[in-house]
Amino acid sequence: GADTLDILRQINDSKVELAFVVGADPLTVYPDNEFVCKSLCKLETLIVADLYLTETVKAADVVLPMSSCMETSGSFCNWENRIQTFEQVIKPLSDSKPVWMIFADLAKTLETDFALDSSEAVFNEFSKLLPDGLPCEFSSVPDDGLRLSTNAALNRTAGFQAIVRREPEVDNDQSIYLLSGNGDHHLGRNRTTRSDSLNRFMSEPFIGLSEKAAASLALSEGDLVKVENKFGKLIGQVKYIAGLRDDVVWIPDNFPEISANVLKNRKYDIDKATVVKV
Repeated sequence: GADTLDILRQINDSKVELAFVVGADPLTVYPDNEFVCKSLCKLETLIVADLYLTETVKAADVVLPMSSCMETSGSFCNWENRIQTFEQVIKPLSDSKPVWMIFADLAKTLETDFALDSSEAVFNEFSKLLPDGLPCEFSSVPDDGLRLSTNAALNRTAGFQAIVRREPEVDNDQSIYLLSGNGDHHLGRNRTTRSDSLNRFMSEPFIGLSEKAAASLALSEGDLVKVENKFGKLIGQVKYIAGLRDDVVWIPDNFPEISANVLKNRKYDIDKATVVKV
């Protein structure tokens, strides 16, 4: 199977005519914004299922409203490699549907029956691919979830691929490591920034530096700075970030005024940039 970058390459090479994006916003968060835009514009049809009016939703030919985790039951695997389940709290709003139902309905339109009638049935189907000894029923998952061992033997029948480790590609032409992510109390660009109470904690974009790094660049908190590399540039106000390494600049992904992905390139695993006072 192709990963996201391979799919974008195939779209750019006109090998893919239709793409279905589910709960993702590549135009906002994926590295190499120019390449992503160029690739998606080559599609004959872009279908997006999401909860929010993201930049990718705005570019779609067809938009399907997706139910939130409050409107359906299901399961997920977190960063700890732990599978957890959740239960439906409210009925789906308007015409939204859970992702599994969207795909099941599309399959029926194509005269294919997945024979799945609930998210629990979906879990029970894929759980057969888990290592031996783990529960294979949705109802059997304990409250604290199931942690999958990183040393478990690869299940060849599941079609999984082993991760091949390699040395990361680094842009060594620049001086400071570039990181981006969620600001305090926020998650994503289209979710928590809708909350007035959370915006009282953080409502404006910024360029994060340690106080020591800022001082070495003759910068003070609130100064306007330019973050730049050969792929793009951003301008924003300096904010001191306690505990941030002195060789790192950090930019929140939560605000449309500043998009760190214009500074990131698909060629590199680790991005770097320069920071100068405006």
